[in-house]
This record gives sequence, structure tokens and C-alpha cells, in this order.
Amino acid sequence: MPIKQIARHKQMAPNTVRRLLRCEQPPRYQRPERPSVAAPFEPLILQLLRDEPGMSAAEIARRINWPASASLLRFHVARLRSASPQAEYQPEQKQGFGSAVLRDFLPGWAECGLWWPPVELDVGHGQTRQCPVLLMVAGASQHLGACLLPSARFRNVWIGQRHLLQEWGAVPHTLRWDTSGIDFPWAWHFEKEVLRLG
Repeated sequence: MPIKQIARHKQMAPNTVRRLLRCEQPPRYQRPERPSVAAPFEPLILQLLRDEPGMSAAEIARRINWPASASLLRFHVARLRSASPQAEYQPEQKQGFGSAVLRDFLPGWAECGLWWPPVELDVGHGQTRQCPVLLMVAGASQHLGACLLPSARFRNVWIGQRHLLQEWGAVPHTLRWDTSGIDFPWAWHFEKEVLRLG
């Protein structure tokens, strides 16, 4: 069958038909390979994992100014964490603030979190209980506020935070929460949330 007739039947240009006839295999779409968005960040992520093996993906994203989605970073952090023998992840125990407190803080930043004293307190009627202490630390001045809570329920933590803000008489520009140990009323749980308050 002539090329012009094939082109007319397939509604294609004759030059396209000639090019397809010269191909040894049927044409197949192939996307050009692009470097991963995580490639330039991998040395920084590995360094952070070597320094603090238990650092969360949310904290890593904050420190390296991650530009892409959180799920993509979690995938790469898990891959690098499993590939690095020094970066064995140890789950955080219920002890409150992690080791990233007050590091890389800007003026106007503060961090909230729970600290669990290693003693049980007398709560009356012959009962003792381990009660959490809500801590709020200003990053620049390192001013510390503390409030003893009856439990780690979100309601009590929220009331304690309001009490500490009233004691300070000011609201930080950015309040970073370490949510480990807090009993949330929702079925899901988030690791760390940064609240822009000003």
C-alpha cells in the first residue's frame, strides 16, 4: 500500500508514516529521567539523622525548608533511615520535650510540650499519680513557664497553655508544639504542629 494512501487512511502526515516505517520497534512513550527533588537534600537529611536518629520527618522538613509534599519527604526519610546503620530509629518514650528544643529558634518563637516527672504525686484520698508538666520556653530569651496538669488530655493541655500565655502577658509570633504524650480526642494523631499566632 502506498505511503500516501496509508497516511490518508490513518489521517496522518506522510512524513510521520515514513518515520514510523523506519522504526525497528513500535513507538513507545518514554518520560525523560529527571533528578529526584530530594537529591540535593539527602546530605542534609543524613546529617540530621546521624545527629538525632529519632528526629521526625516534620522536624526535618522545618530545618531543611522542604519544598515538596510531606508524604514524599517521609518516604525519603524512611529510605535513608533504613539505609544508614548509624540512624537506627528509637521510638520516643513518654518524657516530653525532644532534643530539638530551642535549636534553630528565631526571635519570637516558643515551644510547648509535656514533661513527665519521674515521681508520682499525691492527688488525695491515698492515691498517687504521675502528672505531666506543661512547659513553654521562649527561644530567644529562654524564658520558661511551667504548669502542672492533672492529666495529658488535650482539654487540660489547652487550658494550661492559655494559663501560661496569660502569665507571660504576650503571645509568641510562632508557637511550636511537641505533641508527644498528649491524649487527643480524635482518632488521628499528628507529630508536630507549628502555629502562626501573629
